[in-house]
Amino acid sequence: MKPRNLSAAGGLVVGSLTAAAGAFIVNILSARMLGPELRGSLALVLQLSYFISPFLLLGAEKRILRSGKDASPKDAPPYNSILIVALIATPACLIAAGPGGLLAVPISIVAVMFAYVRAWNVARSAVRSYVIPFVCYQASVVIGALALFFGGVDRWEVWAAVYILPGVFIAVWNVRKLLWRSRKPLAGLWSTLRGNKNYMLASVSVIATTRFERLLLPILANPRELGLYIVVATASEPLFWFAQALSDIRVGAGKASAFSRRAFAIDILLFGSVGAIGGVAINYLLVPVFGEAYEESRALIAPLILASIILALYRQLSGKVLLGRSSRAFAASEVVTGIQAVIVYSCFLLVFPSALGAAWGSVAVYSIAIVVLAIFGFRKPST
Repeated sequence: MKPRNLSAAGGLVVGSLTAAAGAFIVNILSARMLGPELRGSLALVLQLSYFISPFLLLGAEKRILRSGKDASPKDAPPYNSILIVALIATPACLIAAGPGGLLAVPISIVAVMFAYVRAWNVARSAVRSYVIPFVCYQASVVIGALALFFGGVDRWEVWAAVYILPGVFIAVWNVRKLLWRSRKPLAGLWSTLRGNKNYMLASVSVIATTRFERLLLPILANPRELGLYIVVATASEPLFWFAQALSDIRVGAGKASAFSRRAFAIDILLFGSVGAIGGVAINYLLVPVFGEAYEESRALIAPLILASIILALYRQLSGKVLLGRSSRAFAASEVVTGIQAVIVYSCFLLVFPSALGAAWGSVAVYSIAIVVLAIFGFRKPST
């Protein structure tokens, strides 16, 4: 790897580790202060923000990343078009989670702006310009959570607000080069959607694959089950953050897109080892760190760690498909994966409406996802 790519790799890993550390700290503080049920309500709003984000991104971040140094600010949609989509999403959040659900919209806007900053700077090999503001944002979230914890605040809506302020100001300042206004926002929205529809479909499908069970749990079970689930799921997410950074580095560096058994075996060893160590740590620290109320979550550690390892491997393979195949092939694999995720999660949670059902459902979903990706992403094109 060239020195410049090595520096970029180090920067993205730092950003990923910072995000993982921040999420872990906030997870602990919110879990201890709110308890399983209110922690589940907070998690529901955060999951809604994840589902909104792909519709606000409109696939533009993937186009920017794929374009590399040829990326242009015009690859991002006009900001007034993004705001139109945000307004459309508002009623759905209100219906799903009540008045507090409206917080999902500004949270998703902050996440979208950082996604643009990330894609733009990775494409231009200027990772430091992304990492520094992102670390500042993560620090602001942690500081806000600490203030709420020591202040004894037990309203989950206030905890959700720490993901908005002051992060929105940090995000706007750093994404300003990509912000532009269209005199015809609906036309700008349609133009971006038409050009990036395959990428947007892929993004929506990825969110369905990785988050759909978290929306179903409060509906088919209750918020408490989501609270029990989310503490372990969030604690296991650092592996995914690391895998995402590694995949983005490989795409940005133009690594070979052909499937390599040797490289895949190395990835299995890498992510399997890290996941196993993480699982042992979570099992040992669960009750001392999160509290006695989360003893029931211990049964979720094994399936969720296994799911994280499989997801990390899937992320590496999907990066190769993004680099090496047409956007249509990439979108096809992701869309089929998303559809099967909705079906499998629904079946698991209808039969086993609990956190454990969701955990084993995620193992099944990610395993099937790798098979789907192998079929659609690495098959030889017909002649």
